[in-house]
Amino acid sequence: MSIETIREAIEAALSEVDGLRVQQEWGSAVNASGNATAAVVEFAGATYDSVMGGGSGHGQSGDDLTFNITLVAGKASDRMARKRLDALVDPDPDSATSVRNNLPPTLSGAVAWAIVRSASGYREYGDESQPMLGCELTVGVAT
Repeated sequence: MSIETIREAIEAALSEVDGLRVQQEWGSAVNASGNATAAVVEFAGATYDSVMGGGSGHGQSGDDLTFNITLVAGKASDRMARKRLDALVDPDPDSATSVRNNLPPTLSGAVAWAIVRSASGYREYGDESQPMLGCELTVGVAT
């Protein structure tokens, strides 16, 4: 599976999360406003032939890929931005808004498995004159 195909599968899963707007890349201005949180998925690295039982062509191992999902919820001074991030990174297994719970285990058959491994703390992104509040999720994928 190509990196582009996997990224698109993650983006498709994110597009199903209520209140999350998936962008292909960051423009000059972050498009997070009102009740929408912006998300961008980027390839973040790979360890090749490291996952047992995968499909490297040798029948012994597969690749462990990492993708980052950057979430930007709104102005850093906006309390609702913090609440939107809280909902999106919620560890509760019953949370309907958690990105972790909305990522299909195989990205609808695109990979052997996919899991949200971690979330960063909240931090400011963008222009100093109008900082935006966001965080990063790290997604591990095995091919």
